[in-house]
Amino acid sequence: MKSLRARLALALFLLLTAVGIAAVGAAFLVVESEPDELLDDQLRQIAMNVGDVARPLPPPDPPIEADDAILIVIRDATGRIIRRSDDSVDLPATQKTGFSDEVVKGEGWRSYAIVTDDRVIQAAQREQTRDELANEAAIQAVAPIAILIPLSWLVLGVLVTRLFRPLERLTDELREAQAEHDSPLSTEGLPSEIVPLVEQVNGLLARQNELLELRKRFVSDASHQLRTPLAALQLQVGNLARAPGAQAVSGEIAEIRQGILRMSRLTSQLLDLARAEAPHDPSVSPSTDLSAALRQVIETALPLADERGVDLGVVSEIDATVGCREQDLTAALMNVVDNAVRYTPSGGSVDVSSALAGDRVEIAVRDTGPGVAEDELERVFERFVRAGRATSGGAGLGLAIVKAAAARSGMEVRLENAAEPRGLRVTISLPLPAPAA
Repeated sequence: MKSLRARLALALFLLLTAVGIAAVGAAFLVVESEPDELLDDQLRQIAMNVGDVARPLPPPDPPIEADDAILIVIRDATGRIIRRSDDSVDLPATQKTGFSDEVVKGEGWRSYAIVTDDRVIQAAQREQTRDELANEAAIQAVAPIAILIPLSWLVLGVLVTRLFRPLERLTDELREAQAEHDSPLSTEGLPSEIVPLVEQVNGLLARQNELLELRKRFVSDASHQLRTPLAALQLQVGNLARAPGAQAVSGEIAEIRQGILRMSRLTSQLLDLARAEAPHDPSVSPSTDLSAALRQVIETALPLADERGVDLGVVSEIDATVGCREQDLTAALMNVVDNAVRYTPSGGSVDVSSALAGDRVEIAVRDTGPGVAEDELERVFERFVRAGRATSGGAGLGLAIVKAAAARSGMEVRLENAAEPRGLRVTISLPLPAPAA
């Protein structure tokens, strides 16, 4: 995935670097040529000043080093040297006023001469010295620009980060938004180019909310409307079982009763699934007493376990508070335990335990049923999927409810087959409560 921020930063980085390098190069060339003019003016001024002095030139005090010296030579009209500042340099004589370039002992010299009626004054300087001075001046001129280039990279990074801050806020808002997002995304502070996109997203969220609300209402209404006739059917079947001659059709009555019970359970599970999939307020930090939730689930499931001849109990338990909603934890545990009891044959057992595992709490529900085929361990979380454990007459919604409740409250659910004794182990990992602000 290509990052717009990275691409923009890279483009601006390359552009800024190219402009900076071009500016450094241009400044170096311009500044490097300016000292030549200044040094030429200096030579001219020195020659003119020396020409106004009638007396011999005094030796320099303090002595000037040869590399930095400006050589001064004064000759008479015949070309005889009257005075020179450095006897080691034999500057060629000239009879023409102006600048000239000379080579003395393999070194280049820049010279300016003034020719009068009775004398010739020459002021000269090594080309190497002039080049060094020019380069030094150029470096001093471009150094601030060169230093500003990496500093501008830092400024560029800060500016790009600030530019994308509204988009990051929008991303965070979308990430934290639940399936049902009541309030539209804010367009405050967003670039005008992004506002139409956000408005379209708000429209999609609004339409999604409508569809979710319609689905919830349908499931809720259908489940509630089914409960009344189902209760009436149960009553009528009970009356039918007590009617004269009912013994002759007792098998059929039992089948009808079981069908009504399955329908009632399916209705309850549909309601549980609708509740588990309902959005919640992410700003609320929930906490639930684990022991109380376990007791409630065990007490609710005990009648079914006794009816089926299954030994249900808690083998180990810790006293802890977990960071999930009581409704979600109870729904997840109830469906896991209910499934375990229903799929465990008579004489088997379902053991529930809880333990601390790092920064989370783990609840394990271990049954001695037939287990689940390895290739179906993930599929059983889908709706209406009963895989190979289809002997209980369930609708295949139990683990779908567990998955939805876990997703709402930050729980993690794992299924694995156990070898000895054979059965299924369901582990629910629960977060600890968030620390108080």
